[in-house]
Amino acid sequence: MATEPIRLLVVDDHPGARKALVGLLREEPDLTVVGQAGDGRDALLLVSRTDPDVILLDVRMPDLDGVATAQALRSEFPHVAVVGLVVGPEDPDVPAMCRAGAVTCVPKGDVRGLLVAIRECRERWSAA
Repeated sequence: MATEPIRLLVVDDHPGARKALVGLLREEPDLTVVGQAGDGRDALLLVSRTDPDVILLDVRMPDLDGVATAQALRSEFPHVAVVGLVVGPEDPDVPAMCRAGAVTCVPKGDVRGLLVAIRECRERWSAA
């Protein structure tokens, strides 16, 4: 029995970074990008329309940052997994993102780590 692709929403305020990430994700047959947002407010609006399984959420964005967005997502959409996108493993925002509800945080340049995190989200949610 075939497993449905993991549905992703990509949220990053840098259009170039978002485009590059979406391009990489679209090469994975078990993943599908269902939406993109440039800030937390747009992400919150898109979640109900796109029904993602996992949201890749940049921690540093103007207006509604990743921490505030993750808190709102946990409250409004607790069934959706959030993976924080951070500058590096020592990013000072990692603890705040995890407290806000992110399952994990992955450095933006760590594509392999990001793919592992996305797939682990499915395993964790499937087991629940």
